[in-house]
Amino acid sequence: MKSRLAAVLGLGLILNSSLLSAQTISDRVREASREPGTPVVIGILGEPMPLSVQELTKGSDLIVEARVTRLSSRINPADTAVLTNFGLVPLRVLGGTLPDASVRPGVATPLVMTSYGGEVVRDGVTVRAENHDLEPFRDGGIYLLFLKKGNDKMPGVYTLFNAAAFEIAGSVVRPLASQGADLFRDFSDSHDQVVARVLAAVRAR
Repeated sequence: MKSRLAAVLGLGLILNSSLLSAQTISDRVREASREPGTPVVIGILGEPMPLSVQELTKGSDLIVEARVTRLSSRINPADTAVLTNFGLVPLRVLGGTLPDASVRPGVATPLVMTSYGGEVVRDGVTVRAENHDLEPFRDGGIYLLFLKKGNDKMPGVYTLFNAAAFEIAGSVVRPLASQGADLFRDFSDSHDQVVARVLAAVRAR
């Protein structure tokens, strides 16, 4: 199990390094061969690993059921990717602890999840980044999320672990990941059963 988790974490490093070495977005916008008026479209395919509830739980810093709201998109400092920030309003914490800054008496302060993808305009040209690992989040939707801390200097900022996002609709928990049914076979049961399995994995870790 440790080797599989290490492979997943290593995959993130590989993706980051490949993005850094790729042609910059500014270069793509200025390409003479690009037809005027057409958007610049980029994308990633990270191929998440099949992981069990126990493995997802062990690899996550925070597991929450949360309402997701799109905030803003931006180009990263390396000029190689479009990232989108989503506000998370926690409805239930299943594992981990919310940062102190996200808890105020009587006030729900959203956490932030940063994810690859989104659309921005650079020098009058639309730049669209597509995450082929994950279908887009529905604005205002409720999701079960397995999260990793994004930056120790910015508490409350997280990234999604191994594309482990699941839309909650009544008693159904549906993975957003491509081939999600094969990647996350422990999540094929009802919402209550999935939550019970996650809580048992949290107690066991």
